[in-house]
Amino acid sequence: MEKNLGQIFNELKEDLTTYVELKFEFLKLSTFERAGKVISVLSYVLVILILALLATVFLFVALGIQLGEWLNSYSGGFAIVGGLYLLAIGFLMLGKKGFTTKVTNLVIGALDGADDDTHKDTEYAKETDSTGEVEIE
Repeated sequence: MEKNLGQIFNELKEDLTTYVELKFEFLKLSTFERAGKVISVLSYVLVILILALLATVFLFVALGIQLGEWLNSYSGGFAIVGGLYLLAIGFLMLGKKGFTTKVTNLVIGALDGADDDTHKDTEYAKETDSTGEVEIE
């Protein structure tokens, strides 16, 4: 029994509607996944930065106290440490472009899903077996 043209168009419409709904749902879930990755990467970096900042402060305070004992002037020791901080700020200002580029690449990589094993390459690797047929992995 043949289907009439109206039934074919109704089935096609239903299939197309289902496809669009599923595609939209996939896009939404993909966006949520990428947003989650960005948030996790940024929170990880924030925790590392806070710990590094605290470690640096304590090391520089210890250095200031030690230099103060050697110079018999705590203010002199902390002045030297303050100068080291100013040097570090200067180096950071000189390397601003490289630093911002690394952070931008990190965020883009998290958004792109480049660290995901299933999306490493957009092209599939091809291997040829002994019969000369190409297998796609």
